[in-house]
Amino acid sequence: MSGLPTLPKEVHIGFLTYEVRAMSPDYDRAGQTAGHTYHMPAEIVVRTSDHPAQVADSFLHEILHGIYHVTGLSDEDNEERTVTALAHGLIEFIQRNPRAVAWLQDASKRKKAA
Repeated sequence: MSGLPTLPKEVHIGFLTYEVRAMSPDYDRAGQTAGHTYHMPAEIVVRTSDHPAQVADSFLHEILHGIYHVTGLSDEDNEERTVTALAHGLIEFIQRNPRAVAWLQDASKRKKAA
């Protein structure tokens, strides 16, 4: 997409290094999946044909899936435990991934190219 900064090639979340790539057009033919996170192998896939702010939101959404996975959260965890784990994970992510954070900031401010 014109106007969208290039996604980082990888991000570090906890003990894993996730490869990051743009979603191929064949991946989601119905247009219903904005992104996906795989843990084995560690990979984040994001649809980059959306508005830049939506791509940034989807990328952050997938990062949170990675944090959820590496911190060992489960569906049974209460809100306070979940929020605490995600806060710790986000701080660690911000510290270890300055390029990805800069990308999120840049992409979320961009207007969609005409």
